[in-house]
Amino acid sequence: MPSEPIEAEFVFPPALSQEQEDEYRKLEREGPLTPNHQTPTATTTLTDTITMNELEKQYTNQGFHLVEFTPGAGEDPREWNKGRKWAVTAAVSFLCLAVAIGSSIITGDLEGPAKEFHAPQEVINLTVTLYVLGFGIGPLVFAPLSEVFGRKPIYCVSIFFYF
Repeated sequence: MPSEPIEAEFVFPPALSQEQEDEYRKLEREGPLTPNHQTPTATTTLTDTITMNELEKQYTNQGFHLVEFTPGAGEDPREWNKGRKWAVTAAVSFLCLAVAIGSSIITGDLEGPAKEFHAPQEVINLTVTLYVLGFGIGPLVFAPLSEVFGRKPIYCVSIFFYF
């Protein structure tokens, strides 16, 4: 198959079983989607292929929520200029870096805060533990909410909890 890299021949154990490879090759030969995902036959013509509107209607009827952007409203990242895309990427990257640093910055001097605040070592360790626990559990709460409310409000709320 010309689309596979040559390294795929040397992978051991193989990434796909023989049945999976056969199914993949069959799907690759079948071509575009047809209504109700039927297998194309010899009598299938290009007019039988599914349109984007039909596909959207089919998935909406199945209960999927399709995300759509109003053209020209500035919400669609595909309409942004390169400067805005890079600014958003840099801001989100910086926030991820700040959170990662924030979780480990106190570990360099755990005795200092214990002496300054007259707190036992267990309480200082508890702050790091709770921070890392929130670092792990937070995405379980905020990721589904970001699908409903959007990324911007969720980032604003999570930055409030960070500071």
